[in-house]
Amino acid sequence: MLLQVLYSSMATEHLDAQAMRRLLAHARERNTASDISGVLIHYPCSGEIVQVLEGPKPAVMALLARLRADPRHQRLVVHFEAEIRERDLGKWPMGFLSAPPDADDPGGSARREVTLGARLKQFIRRTAPSGATLH
Repeated sequence: MLLQVLYSSMATEHLDAQAMRRLLAHARERNTASDISGVLIHYPCSGEIVQVLEGPKPAVMALLARLRADPRHQRLVVHFEAEIRERDLGKWPMGFLSAPPDADDPGGSARREVTLGARLKQFIRRTAPSGATLH
């Protein structure tokens, strides 16, 4: 059985382009070895990370446990998890999207009123298949 998980967290340190390349290279290597696919969205100004992971349930759960223990993450929240029959992300060991700087502050205000994680959570509540668990 495959598990799909959506989580968000905040990076404890600023991740510049070079740091992201190192992180992605390491994640792609580990994910390939664990048969995990995924996509990561990074918001450089706020440090928010949003990621979807798919793969064998034990491997995805082990990765989540490592991420929770990783001091480079804080406030890790799982927003969605569901058992799936096939992957939505194919065999991407780790896709990557870097949000443009203005995405952190779409209204031009000093702080974001609704985080991406909250927006995704609202979207998932409306569209989640029956049997999916929303956190």
